[in-house]
Amino acid sequence: MASDSSLVLPSNSGFSTPINTGSRTLYRFGDRHRPLEEHYLSLADEMSRHFLGPMPATTFLSTFLPRDKLSVPDVPWSKNMFKDVVNQSRETDMYEPFVNAITPHLSKLQLYNTSKSEEKGKTDFPFKIKPDCSVYSREHPYHGTDSSIVELFIEFKRDDPFINSSNTTPDGFLKKAHNPRLACGQIIAYAASHMSAQYRTHIFSVLICSDYARLIRWDRSGAIVTEPMYYDTAPELLEFFILFDRSSPQERGWDTTVRLANSEDTRVAVEAVKELRGLTPLLVITIPNSVTGEAPEYVIAPPLALPWIPVGRWTRTSIGYDVQRKRSIFMKDSWRPVIAGVPREGDVYSRFKANAVRNVPHCSNSADIGDDKYHSTQTDHFTRDPNGPIKPHRHYRLILDDIGQPLNSFDCSRDMVRAVYAALIAHESAYRCGFLHRDISSGNILITHDDKFDGGLLIDWDLCRDMNSQVDGPRRAARTGTWQFMAADLVKDPTINHTLVHDLESTFYVVFWISIRFLRNSWTPEERGVVMNDLFNPPAFSTVGSASKRNWMAKGDTNDFKILDNRPLTGLIHSLLPFFKARYLGIGNQPTDDLNFGPPRSELPELRVNEEDIQRYLRLLVDHQEVMSIFRKSLEIQWPKWPEVEHAEKQKISYLGRENRFSSKRSTSRSSLRQNGEKEGSSEKRLRPA
Repeated sequence: MASDSSLVLPSNSGFSTPINTGSRTLYRFGDRHRPLEEHYLSLADEMSRHFLGPMPATTFLSTFLPRDKLSVPDVPWSKNMFKDVVNQSRETDMYEPFVNAITPHLSKLQLYNTSKSEEKGKTDFPFKIKPDCSVYSREHPYHGTDSSIVELFIEFKRDDPFINSSNTTPDGFLKKAHNPRLACGQIIAYAASHMSAQYRTHIFSVLICSDYARLIRWDRSGAIVTEPMYYDTAPELLEFFILFDRSSPQERGWDTTVRLANSEDTRVAVEAVKELRGLTPLLVITIPNSVTGEAPEYVIAPPLALPWIPVGRWTRTSIGYDVQRKRSIFMKDSWRPVIAGVPREGDVYSRFKANAVRNVPHCSNSADIGDDKYHSTQTDHFTRDPNGPIKPHRHYRLILDDIGQPLNSFDCSRDMVRAVYAALIAHESAYRCGFLHRDISSGNILITHDDKFDGGLLIDWDLCRDMNSQVDGPRRAARTGTWQFMAADLVKDPTINHTLVHDLESTFYVVFWISIRFLRNSWTPEERGVVMNDLFNPPAFSTVGSASKRNWMAKGDTNDFKILDNRPLTGLIHSLLPFFKARYLGIGNQPTDDLNFGPPRSELPELRVNEEDIQRYLRLLVDHQEVMSIFRKSLEIQWPKWPEVEHAEKQKISYLGRENRFSSKRSTSRSSLRQNGEKEGSSEKRLRPA
């Protein structure tokens, strides 16, 4: 599809691999409860580089809802048919006249005034959405706003967030003023709710700004916006509604590889899979099997509306039921970036099976879904900048046969640590056959008690790097990884290559984060809040993060941090920190992967404050062995014992206090490397390098 030269493109930053500062990256494991206005502004800023336009309305309609293929007769539009809408002085008075003007021209769909109806569907939004008007199928009786069945949202705004073509700038065509950004954030939130509460390939929405309207088509690569359509003096808006009404579900964006489960599907699935009980309505999906030529069916849970911008991979998962094999499975649905050098996740699992990689689940099926017309993104066809933020994505699913439990749902903290150790075994095993994970996080490590594994699983290999690939340079537009667990230097510097040592550092953050969040510890809620903000939620800017994480690693300490009644886990945290702290002390201390410091490994003396001692720690981070040894020795401790029962329980965290943990009273800077949290005569001895 040819690009439209009139479309305004977002600028590219020029960094090699800038960080991804989207809300899904920053806040998925964060604790920042933002006011509604801040949430809208954040969505607008995140999405600003993913809008294309303004596209002529006639081009938009002929491209996405071609009239000749829909057998639509002449549009019965007449001038001034919307005069009762445009003549209203108040926005709220426009809703009913608009509904009355459009409704007679719809046959399969129905338009409603939903301005006083809050969301009734399943949602994880921190607020209730209330779109001004909405379109629903006549097959689904309207009982209030429900993103899981809606066909179209319509929003009325006095502040148009988009500038007109005569005022376009190289930075895109979103207005920078406060109120237009708020309006933009609101329509983004509605689009996000729509696309996440359903399985959709794309959606449409309508923005009414006084006497003109804009049409928007959203998919996982971005959104295309039309030029203003003066609907009382031109027919394009009415034509859109008529075309949309007569289009097929696929053309309106429904994923036709998904259907509602019938009563028999539901009965069998809930009997076999307890995780599906009480969830309604269950869905049935298909995934083509390239080996057998069949398309097996799987019963899964309904999706949940999530408050992130609607572009990107948008991974959604569900424990489900394999209808053919009559067993429980784990389903993953995502939109993979179509980028040279980035392997499909199912192909990675095949390589793992061939190389006997340990502690990774078995992938029984994976494939691209549907055809390219609907299951490949279209927005990227209209960008003239292949290196910009708008990238092609392809719909993809896979099935895993091995199911674990979330890392933060442990009944014993030793099981949590054992799962992280198992993930390190998996990481090393995969690294030996040429793959670097690059997204070690608490969400990607699962606990399992299956004897086939070592207590845990390392999943989500769709961001991994094939180190044998011949493709040079950055493969993605943004840094891969989960913000809270990303190595401090990667957060601060987008030009650094992601290497083994960064994934090792992430394992420390996973254990420390879990310990602060879910285990009784010696810190106050205010102290936890300061560390959560500075270490795990450093502020993000357009392409980089702040230095707060790096500063904490260099200056912060855990000398007064203890897991209550759990000396082994306290000792593990105190033992791991010095290794990664050393990465942020001194000059020229960045280890390289090609250093060969093989065994035997001797005990390190107490670290003195000089470059040589820092380098000794760094040399032990050029492979997995030292970090794995620390975990292994911790798990082998017989006395003091690990607690036999220690359920994960959320700890209170306060973000009101901003006490400086870098102050001289609490910080020992380099001296903390010498002390390692030990007290004279204490049994909490640091596990030294072997």
